[in-house]
Amino acid sequence: CSAIGSLTNSSKIANTLKKEICNGILLPDSRLPKITDLAKRFNVSYVTMSNAIQILAKMLFCRHLRRKNVKFTHLKK
Repeated sequence: CSAIGSLTNSSKIANTLKKEICNGILLPDSRLPKITDLAKRFNVSYVTMSNAIQILAKMLFCRHLRRKNVKFTHLKK
């Protein structure tokens, strides 16, 4: 898995999450913790974390579910 885009905070976080997906730490069809919890983990704002999730969604690594849940999908190769 290669890096995503420029090195904004959102991109850095998206890259970290993408690596966790590629390394099997986060599995397909598993749910990601809430965006607020992830924002605390990465010490960023809700908006920055939401942007990181949107980057992953655009790369087809995850999709948004109801009520701010995020679920990983099958990896795009």
